[in-house]
Amino acid sequence: MGYGDVSGTGHDALIIESAWGIGALGRQCWQGERWFYCTPTLTSLAMSQWDTMAGSWKARQGDDLSGIGDFDGDGRVDLLFHHY
Repeated sequence: MGYGDVSGTGHDALIIESAWGIGALGRQCWQGERWFYCTPTLTSLAMSQWDTMAGSWKARQGDDLSGIGDFDGDGRVDLLFHHY
């Protein structure tokens, strides 16, 4: 478990693992020309069930979240997993 701006909104999300898969929980935020609003509760921003594709990577049961950060220098949050 950890946190990071996985949606690119400038707001951190909570990254969780479960028996079902992995997910990102955070607040949905919207910005208008003269206003900014975020939901007061957490909502699912992204989810991936184990043994399905998450982008170009296959999320496998038994994978453990090792770190969260910008590992490749592109300015976006990356998730680092390892599998024994």
